[in-house]
This record gives sequence, structure tokens and C-alpha cells, in this order.
Amino acid sequence: MKTMSMSRDDDLVSRFVGGDVTAFDEIVRRYRNRVYGYLRSRVLVASEAEELTREVFRRLYVGRRRFKGEVPLQAWLMETANFVLRACLRADGHGKSGAWAELTAGLETTPSDARGDEEIFSRLRACIDELAPSAREAIELTYRGNRRLSEIGQRLHRSEGAATLLVFRARQMLRHCFERKAGTEPAE
Repeated sequence: MKTMSMSRDDDLVSRFVGGDVTAFDEIVRRYRNRVYGYLRSRVLVASEAEELTREVFRRLYVGRRRFKGEVPLQAWLMETANFVLRACLRADGHGKSGAWAELTAGLETTPSDARGDEEIFSRLRACIDELAPSAREAIELTYRGNRRLSEIGQRLHRSEGAATLLVFRARQMLRHCFERKAGTEPAE
């Protein structure tokens, strides 16, 4: 059974695909904050999130004739936001914002499953806080400080290989913690 929101979206999408510009305006009004919030929690600079948000809606508008409504509109927008973010990361060469976005994007299984962008960022921060001090510092240096593994190793008095392993294990712990807090942990 479809929810009221989905059926309203179906009507909106039908009008939009049919060329009704006011329907597009309504889609943007309805979902802009959600898309922006998702992207903003993954990049460090607000203007980057704004630019990526515009790109998501640009893609929807340009591809409107091909949009069949096979997936719910919100899911399509969030998946597109994730795709746009990852494309930006590949093109950007993983700058400071990109590294943090890579971490957060990698932790989340499906962005359309998100219960709220503030909750996602809060959950991630809580998981980072639960890490052991050296693992937390390695993650912060990697994703916020954009440091190379050799620099992290020096700072933590470890070899580059040990720093690589520390970051890898810290990411695994973060993923496990994130899934546990989200209630999406796979059954063992």
C-alpha cells in the first residue's frame, strides 16, 4: 500500500514529466532541504553542498523525460545525491572536504534509508568518539586533516604500514558502530 506522501509524489512526478514547471518547483521546495542536509553532512564547506544540491535537481530536470517513477522520488533524489557526491570526490582528487565525505558515504549503506541527516552526522560523531584515542586521532588526521599515512605514522609513532592498518581497522569499527546505532547490523 502506498503512503499518502508517495501518492502525492506520483501526481507531482506525472505533472513534472508532462512539462508542468510548477510541479518541478514543488519538488524542489519539498525535497531541497533533505537533499542539501544529506550532502551538507558529508562535505565540510556549505557552498559545496549547495552546488551539489543544485546538480541533483539539475539532473532531475534535464532527465525528466526519462524519469519513469519506478522508484519513489525521494529515493531517486537521495541516490542521485550520493552518485553526485561520489562523482565529485573522484573529480576533486579527495580534497579536505572530499576525504570526510568519502568516510561518511562509505559508512552508509543506502542514503534513502536515512532517518534524518542530523541523526546521521550525530551517529557518526558518536561512533568516532567511541574509538580508542589512537584510532580516533588516525581517523581525524586522515579525514579532517587530510594527512598522508606516512605523516599519520610519524605523528602516532608508528610505521606507515601500521598507520594504514590502524586507519583500516578504525574504519571497520566505525562502520560496525554506525550500523549498530542505526539498527541495521547484519545478523551473524
